[in-house]
Amino acid sequence: MSLVAVAVAIAFQAPPDVEWAQRPQPECPQFACFISAAGDVQLVCQSTSDGRLEDCRVTHASPHGLGYEDAALASTSAARLRGVSAENAGGATRFTIRFRAADYADIIPKRRPYAGPEPSARAKEIAADIVIAMGADAPMDDAFQLLGGLDPERQRVVAPWVREAMPDLKQMAVAFFSRYLTEVELEGLLEGRFPDREPSITDLKYYLSDFMPDEDPALVVRARYCAAYECEITPPPETDTPAP
Repeated sequence: MSLVAVAVAIAFQAPPDVEWAQRPQPECPQFACFISAAGDVQLVCQSTSDGRLEDCRVTHASPHGLGYEDAALASTSAARLRGVSAENAGGATRFTIRFRAADYADIIPKRRPYAGPEPSARAKEIAADIVIAMGADAPMDDAFQLLGGLDPERQRVVAPWVREAMPDLKQMAVAFFSRYLTEVELEGLLEGRFPDREPSITDLKYYLSDFMPDEDPALVVRARYCAAYECEITPPPETDTPAP
């Protein structure tokens, strides 16, 4: 599974002496981040005398369907300009938001057999009750919202791909609780009493070693998505390109 950080670069074109006081800080759409897809969105806004941006619209976006346009537009409400005056207010401010995702899939450990003691049937039963009580047996799409930002029609196509690629989350949760906690701790947790110890990343890797996917689910889904839909960034027409 990919752990994604998003870098946002902005190419900016505005009236003379106008600069950012608060740059747009867009959030990466969830599915686009999940598959580490890059995206460019070009916008044009009108500036107000107090530095706000209004009447913003997208003049070019690529690739389409991943939600980058909405994310970019939403980020303009908190953005502010410095140097806008009564004389130059209302002028066009053009900028391009470039989303770039970093893929850290290589840190995901490989699948290997679980080497610890097998939990008792009673421990598994209590763990299953805990998972149900926590809502961890809810459908994966609802629990993780991995399809956020994706075009609704594409969501219906892509959702089965994500389910196929992801490990069974309910089984993972039951296995972890029953392997990591004693029966006494499990019974206490079911009653709302949390154990004194908290699992570390090392614990998760050890107790769930046999649940690690053979291939990074994000890369599997990305390959299928990019084979069916647009993933490459296409540049805007030369006349619409803002100066960097």
